[in-house]
Amino acid sequence: MLLGGFLFFLGFFITAKSVLFKSTEEDGGKFGKFDWYNFFVILGSVTIFAVLLRPAGLIPATAVMVFLSSFGNRPFRWIRTLLLCAFLCVAVWLIFVLGLDLTVSIWPAFLTN
Repeated sequence: MLLGGFLFFLGFFITAKSVLFKSTEEDGGKFGKFDWYNFFVILGSVTIFAVLLRPAGLIPATAVMVFLSSFGNRPFRWIRTLLLCAFLCVAVWLIFVLGLDLTVSIWPAFLTN
């Protein structure tokens, strides 16, 4: 709840700054064309993570999410994606399982039984 409140106030202050003060950018801080491809790639990868978390476990769901979200980065690079998958899977395990002691399955049930 504390983190949610902090993020709310951070978003509020960033929005207020953008509304009240003029941009120092050359183009006046205007947004470019919205990239729908990246929007749907990220939205789809997070949705697939949510669907896979319970049946597949934390590590495979994280790996699939990172792998799919990497398709938004053009050109796609295999080595960078695999290194990022490995790093984030370890980081997710350290933070959520060891650090926060969440009771979430790490691997699929057929591998742990």
